[in-house]
Amino acid sequence: MSLSGYRFRIGDTAPFVYYVEEVDTKTLKTFPFDLTNKTVNFDLVNIDTNLIEVLNEPASVTDASIGEIECIFPTNFTGLYELQLNIIDAEGRIAKFPEYDPLIINFF
Repeated sequence: MSLSGYRFRIGDTAPFVYYVEEVDTKTLKTFPFDLTNKTVNFDLVNIDTNLIEVLNEPASVTDASIGEIECIFPTNFTGLYELQLNIIDAEGRIAKFPEYDPLIINFF
């Protein structure tokens, strides 16, 4: 498992744009996850303490067909956080993303 990381400056007001992808377990290739009729929330987990510091914050689905979302982060903390996405379908079922590699954000 590798760590894929992003940097986000304190005070930045631009949204964080991310493309949700599924992994084909046979070929290990990725493809866009269709977010049509789905709701996306996110959690931010502090890497050092393992505490969830942001829970079920809504993300905006900006292009459902290609899995594009935008997250607005609070800008009052620093450090390394894991971004965990919760995708909820019309029946209320939840899928957690990313599927394999953690998505790490360095707030500085």
